[in-house]
Amino acid sequence: MAKLTVYKYVRTPEGWRYSKAAFHPNGKIKPNIVLVKGLENKYLEGSYFTLSAGKWIALGDDALDAQRKVAAMTAQREYERLSGNPKREEKKPKRAHGHPQRN
Repeated sequence: MAKLTVYKYVRTPEGWRYSKAAFHPNGKIKPNIVLVKGLENKYLEGSYFTLSAGKWIALGDDALDAQRKVAAMTAQREYERLSGNPKREEKKPKRAHGHPQRN
């Protein structure tokens, strides 16, 4: 199972970029600290995101809240994987020639 990564969308000298969030050795996120070319840099401006299924998902402006949301998303994915009950999108009723399908 792929692990979700926390990113912060920050303004760099090259423009707005997604940069990986930095973490303390105990696993807690370092607020407003991101990794740029392997070095920790502080950016007060920006929001946290994660990448899931090729789409950026907003996690908010608070680092700890973003980490909690990613942990909850990871737990939900693990539950779905182990239970065999993936989250399903709602299906719309099929229509034949513009009319609802009758049983």
